[in-house]
Amino acid sequence: MEELLRFVPLMNAINILVATEDFTLHGQEIRAGDAVVPVPASANRDPEQFADADRLDLTVPRTRTSPSGTARTPAWAGT
Repeated sequence: MEELLRFVPLMNAINILVATEDFTLHGQEIRAGDAVVPVPASANRDPEQFADADRLDLTVPRTRTSPSGTARTPAWAGT
């Protein structure tokens, strides 16, 4: 279940933030007033965190944390 939720996240809402000050993020200059659109679900495809991140593998062993980011496994996920 965790792997499926990692691959196809339930919450993939669009949030538009507005920068309140100038800053640099990963080499990109962001100016006060610029719109910034974070995509939290993209973290589930981070190749530094997941081997073969763009592939759904339902045989991956379960981890201690749930895809919701909590240390406790939610009741709907089973044991």
